[in-house]
Amino acid sequence: MTNGFVRAATSADAQTMTTVALASWPHVGDAIEPAAMTQQWQSLLAQPTGVTALVATDMDVVVGWLLLMADTQSATGEQTDTPGSVFEIADVVVHPHHRRRGHGSRLMNAAADIAFADGGTVRAWCPLDDETRRAFLIAHGLQPDGAWRDLVADSGDTIREVRLVAGVDARTNHEHTTEGTV
Repeated sequence: MTNGFVRAATSADAQTMTTVALASWPHVGDAIEPAAMTQQWQSLLAQPTGVTALVATDMDVVVGWLLLMADTQSATGEQTDTPGSVFEIADVVVHPHHRRRGHGSRLMNAAADIAFADGGTVRAWCPLDDETRRAFLIAHGLQPDGAWRDLVADSGDTIREVRLVAGVDARTNHEHTTEGTV
């Protein structure tokens, strides 16, 4: 049985958030320096302007996290003057040893509570070939809206992502965008 809760992350969680990330992303190997990642978490959590970091805990130990970013674009990508009407789930991560225990669902529900409090919209981007992540997002109410983007990784590989949305402003959009690098 899980004794799980979700709370706002603090800078004291930075090291554990790094541990969870590295355990969840074995493909990054030596590409990420743990001390540098911890420092980035500490900086982000010390001044979280526009970012809400949530952690899932089990028996007071951080076992997952979610980053929710306020955006100034509508769910369909149109620029708005109202930051916070659209929230993007930048990532949701649960330690592999703690998956399938409801932690991801608790994180998603907390993010929805924040975003939908004032009638907002939630958006997430998902790699096209990551069926597990896409199924998780769909199970939590997000739906593909037809938009996609291509990101270029440092290796030169192109990663196609699809956009999923939920909320009062979520409308179908069959256009695509081409954005940035990973």
